[in-house]
Amino acid sequence: MDFILPKNKEKPEAGKLLLSDPFFQDLHFGRSIILLANHDEDGSFGFVLNKEIEITLEEITDLGGPKDVPIFLGGPVEKDRIFFIHTCPDLI
Repeated sequence: MDFILPKNKEKPEAGKLLLSDPFFQDLHFGRSIILLANHDEDGSFGFVLNKEIEITLEEITDLGGPKDVPIFLGGPVEKDRIFFIHTCPDLI
């Protein structure tokens, strides 16, 4: 996968943002901004932050809470799971 690393050649690590190369032609990761959650010798795991889909949290769960929480498509793996990136741990 072609991602742009900062000019100072930082290594990917958890908490960093990855920006896909603007000309990278991939259905799932092209023109993506990814928050890297884990990166080690066993692999990497991250969240696509800029691929909102036309479904709300209310439409796919019965969790209650706000009705207009957007859902983002995170990639081609583990499509039967949902992950939350939030700043309100007391609500989940």
